[in-house]
Amino acid sequence: MAEADLATAKREQALNPNASAYHAQQSAEKYVKAYLHHREVPFSKTHDLLFLSQLDPTLGEVLTEHEVALRTLTEYEAGSRYPPVIWLTQGQAAEAVEWSETIRDAVLRLLGAQ
Repeated sequence: MAEADLATAKREQALNPNASAYHAQQSAEKYVKAYLHHREVPFSKTHDLLFLSQLDPTLGEVLTEHEVALRTLTEYEAGSRYPPVIWLTQGQAAEAVEWSETIRDAVLRLLGAQ
């Protein structure tokens, strides 16, 4: 599902930047939660990527350099869908996709190292 969200984010960049950013956030969230689940780290129902990343010391350390990405993607989760809606540009959507790919790659590296 995380890769499907990422594929949707890429596909929607030009025509629907808000949908693109939302799906980029969803992909990143699914990768982070999959890592936490794999490590048996309990987490609550939240979309806050920075909070989630800090639940595991190793994940938090790896993703700390991406704090701006984690915060911004979290804002895009609700801000791109609920009032007051944030109207995003194609450039912001492209950046969201890049961030999501970066988070995916970091999580996959961690999972491969275990």
